[in-house]
Amino acid sequence: MGVANLTSTVSRIDTATGRVTATVQVGNGPYDVEWGFGSAWVSNSSDGTVSRITGTKVVKVIKVGVEPNGLSAIGRYLWVTDHTAGKLLRLDPQTNKVTGSVALAGADWVTAAAGSLWVSQETNQVARVDPASLRCWRACR
Repeated sequence: MGVANLTSTVSRIDTATGRVTATVQVGNGPYDVEWGFGSAWVSNSSDGTVSRITGTKVVKVIKVGVEPNGLSAIGRYLWVTDHTAGKLLRLDPQTNKVTGSVALAGADWVTAAAGSLWVSQETNQVARVDPASLRCWRACR
């Protein structure tokens, strides 16, 4: 399990013992940690980046926007919400590049169900997004 710390680090915790087994320096304001595609991913909300960690090393820092928040490894992509820019971003883990986005006011967290992405918005709404077309079906601006 991974946790974001307030000191621009993330820590790996052994769930059996509750002990920290590794701490890694990441960007400013780590917000969320997600596991997928052989790496841990950390959204750094204060510097607009996502850190990709393999083992105990940051192997790539990816500029994704203004204030990345929620992360989800779903299908072939890492999905990143950018709260301040009001977007859901599609990041390709093969290229470490953002390959698409959709406007969503106050985008915060993202998950998948019933063939769709569901994004909570700090506008008291939930948006339903088609992951293939990035078309928003509900509550999009």
